[in-house]
Amino acid sequence: MLQKRTAEKQKLCSKRSREDGSINDLSTQRRNVFFELDGKIKTLNEMGTVPSCAMELLRTGTHGLDKIKEICAKYNYPTPTEIKMIYDVKTKKFNVAYQYKEICSAKTNISAGEVFMNWITAKKNEST
Repeated sequence: MLQKRTAEKQKLCSKRSREDGSINDLSTQRRNVFFELDGKIKTLNEMGTVPSCAMELLRTGTHGLDKIKEICAKYNYPTPTEIKMIYDVKTKKFNVAYQYKEICSAKTNISAGEVFMNWITAKKNEST
């Protein structure tokens, strides 16, 4: 059962997108997280996190992204199509990268899950 949930969660990513290039469509929004621990990249599922805690972490991320969407709408600013957030525990600082071009859509033929897995692969390659 946990492995099935793990596979399903892998389809989520920390990026949120939609075909027209914004995070406004709930049906295509995706988010997920991964961690670097002792020089190794691990997904939320590989961390052995209690499912209820994992869901709370993802809900917290969703709340933050909803706030970003509200602020963009309020100031008539484009909504990002991708947000990559990295927290460095040692420096206690966030590094955030935004994209505004279409990333995950039928037009690009790239799923949010693929983008997430590609990001993990790139981070693993950086670590080696």
